[in-house]
Amino acid sequence: MKISLPILSLLLLLNGCQSEEPPEELLSEELYMEILTEMILTRGIAYMTERGVDEDSLRQAYRVELFDHYEVPPEHFTISHEYYQRDLEQQRDRLTHIREVLREEHRAVSETRPEPDEEEVE
Repeated sequence: MKISLPILSLLLLLNGCQSEEPPEELLSEELYMEILTEMILTRGIAYMTERGVDEDSLRQAYRVELFDHYEVPPEHFTISHEYYQRDLEQQRDRLTHIREVLREEHRAVSETRPEPDEEEVE
């Protein structure tokens, strides 16, 4: 059976346009964003640790602790991440929101940190 290229392309296009049912393991968007925010923070923490510390091992340890804390299997996060990334515009909005939250947290921490005395600086 031969199918012409235009018909095959149309079938693939129509199949791709169908809305896919969310996976059963899908995390709520709120929980997904909380975990993603924590993962971004742990990547930064691992990067800023002392030299000689294996960043990948440290990142993996944080990751295990993170999923234990939220009581979420890592596979469910991966499935959710792949699902939410399908809509690039919404994922960009999520990442923008996370960036704003992190900036606000940084600003709040910076404002509460005491200024060093001039004598201490010398």
